[in-house]
Amino acid sequence: MAGKNLFVDSNVLVYANHTTSPFCVPARNKLVSFAPSFDAYWISRQVIREYLVVMSNIMLTAGKVDYKVLETDVSNFLQSYTVADDTANVTKELLQLIENTSTAGKTIHDANIVATMISNGIDTLLTNNVADFKRFSHLIKIEPLV
Repeated sequence: MAGKNLFVDSNVLVYANHTTSPFCVPARNKLVSFAPSFDAYWISRQVIREYLVVMSNIMLTAGKVDYKVLETDVSNFLQSYTVADDTANVTKELLQLIENTSTAGKTIHDANIVATMISNGIDTLLTNNVADFKRFSHLIKIEPLV
């Protein structure tokens, strides 16, 4: 991919859409302020699934899951972001990453995001979980949410 691309982690999407979160305004502001600096904002199918897990749990805790809201959110993401799919090349990159960085267990989810980024020529990750991605900082630039 030509140009500068930003991968948006699921936690940023959650914060930007969860209006009672103390990170809502920072997430929204960061996404707006970064727009001139990047040619494209990316997410993956994994990020969409993670978003749905977290937001449906938040709704369930509040008493009721509003499936129409979740459907609308995902529809908006599909229109606003370039969506990376899990491909054979992503799997190849993932296997190399987990071996080269001694990644195992739940941290493989983070490695898969990095593999997706590498496979799609995405150079920068916006996340609130900087510590989770430090092991990959030699491969990608990590932008903290706050």
